[in-house]
Amino acid sequence: MWFTKGTAEKLNFSLSSLIITLAIVSCNFIPQKSDLNHDIHVNSAAEGGYSLAVTTTYSDEEGNVISGIWIIQTNSKGEELFVKRFGKGTLYYIRPLFNGGFSFLAEIDSEHLLDFIYLIEVDSKGETTIKKEIIKQAENRFLIDIKPSIENGYIGLGWIYDDSANSDKTWLIKIDSSGDEEWRSIVRKDKWSDFIETIHVTKDSTYIILGETNPHGTDRFNIWLVCINNQGKELWNKTFGGKKNDWCVDIQQTSESGYIISGNTRSYGAGKSDIWLIKIDSEGQEQWNRTFGGRKDDFCETILQTSDGGYILLGNTKSYGAGKYDIWLIKIDSEGIEQWSRLFGGRKDDFCETILQTSDGGYIILGNTKSFGNGKSDVWLIKLDCDGEELWNSALGSEENMWGEGIIQTSDNGFIIVGEIKLYNDIDVLLIKTDSSGEEQWNSKFAMSLFSEKY
Repeated sequence: MWFTKGTAEKLNFSLSSLIITLAIVSCNFIPQKSDLNHDIHVNSAAEGGYSLAVTTTYSDEEGNVISGIWIIQTNSKGEELFVKRFGKGTLYYIRPLFNGGFSFLAEIDSEHLLDFIYLIEVDSKGETTIKKEIIKQAENRFLIDIKPSIENGYIGLGWIYDDSANSDKTWLIKIDSSGDEEWRSIVRKDKWSDFIETIHVTKDSTYIILGETNPHGTDRFNIWLVCINNQGKELWNKTFGGKKNDWCVDIQQTSESGYIISGNTRSYGAGKSDIWLIKIDSEGQEQWNRTFGGRKDDFCETILQTSDGGYILLGNTKSYGAGKYDIWLIKIDSEGIEQWSRLFGGRKDDFCETILQTSDGGYIILGNTKSFGNGKSDVWLIKLDCDGEELWNSALGSEENMWGEGIIQTSDNGFIIVGEIKLYNDIDVLLIKTDSSGEEQWNSKFAMSLFSEKY
């Protein structure tokens, strides 16, 4: 699917166009309720309230996978106004609408053997205003990602079974704004094993496929990128890695139209797993690569390009800091040279989730801490100035386990955090509002038993 490795979509700071994406299944340090996965999205609604889109995947006792899409609306204090179940389905892409609703692409179950992927728009009350078929699924193919294209169409990425080769192949399909197919393309025709993660639409109207590949049947995986033009023709194909496992986290197009790849490597660096950054130009040629890490495991979570052309790198480290896992923030220049780094944590495990650049030019880190706060695991906010110096930190929690997964800055310079709380062996959706100093103003909980209903 579109959501991988807990990463969040890039956010604007105006509440009129905000969305948070949470991939809770990727947080392997969190004890999960058995077989229940969910993704949460938040958007502003009328009169200062919030609209939440919640998607769930649940396995019943017989092993049947049941999934659904729900719309929740709250007032400005996070109090529930209504909950509507949209139906069974798999969500691929979602974006906010200015009316407080959502537009999304989803595979919806039907009475037929083969299902369709639909373009759907709902208003702030959860009412469907548009529902249009754009792709028909087939027995020998399936999509894992679909995004809007520059021309108001859609680009889909997935697998297709090749009878002649008796294997799965990476597959692209381009759909126009009317939902009609323009072209389809098989990306690789050799016998390498590819593991596709996501597709990115660039400002140059090309498409970047990001994933890993298993070169020539070896037992290792390397980072794999393919650039496709708007007619489905391959422009370039690059592999990065060594003799051990190396994997990608994300790719972003940079201000000069190149790309920065963030990932992790066991082939290079100082330890077991190190953070790995690779800078390439618009033709896929490597300009530089850098590793960051020590003798133990260190992992990248996300990277942001800063206004000076450099980058802010956020990750988790076991090599440095005060405890087991600590949060690690690294500022590098445009050539990947470290300018400064900061460590945050205590004697127990502390993990980062995401980082935003705030309206004052500084940063806010959202993480989860077991070293500080009131509970077993608490939501942790760390506010920094533009040089990475800590201004304040706030642990938000109770006697139960709480985890933050996504954050936005609000118009009053406070923050909305979306996450989950474990209550009596059940995991509920959690919404927290803080002021500009990280002090909690209110919180709201939504029972996950509602979303795991078997229907």
